[in-house]
Amino acid sequence: MNCTDWIAGFLASEPPRSKSLVVTIFGDAIVPHGGLVWLGSLIELLAPFGVNDRLLRTAVFRLAQEGWLGAQRDGRRASYAITPDAMARFVHAYRRIYAPPHAQWDGSWTLVLSGDGALNAAERAAVRKELLWEGYSVIAPGIMGHPAADAAALAQLLARLGVAGRLFVL
Repeated sequence: MNCTDWIAGFLASEPPRSKSLVVTIFGDAIVPHGGLVWLGSLIELLAPFGVNDRLLRTAVFRLAQEGWLGAQRDGRRASYAITPDAMARFVHAYRRIYAPPHAQWDGSWTLVLSGDGALNAAERAAVRKELLWEGYSVIAPGIMGHPAADAAALAQLLARLGVAGRLFVL
């Protein structure tokens, strides 16, 4: 089996999620090279991955609604770039993903616990989503943990979500 056949088989059996693929491409390829891309260019770039223009437009629209991307118009053409708020998150994620691994784990964990009624359902969902993005795992209902957490990043995340002081961080 050659590489092209393997890629085709992989894409057929495990099609990429268009929204995740757009985020990955922005973070790894577009942001480091100016940070702006025409929607048409993005459609052309993702076509070989099985992402059609309708799926891509939907993914980009949702990312814009969530504050990740901002649009700029030039007549009928639209280009997209990472918003300033999202840029800080991309920079942090880039460092977390590409930083050299810790030489040796010291055996400690950072746990984030929510008590009964500390957060409403929307806040719980937002905290869970953001902590998963930071590399935390769900240990049990209301408990998330990370073996090598960045304390400053966690404090910023909880402050940004407006839940600082309402969760237990151990």
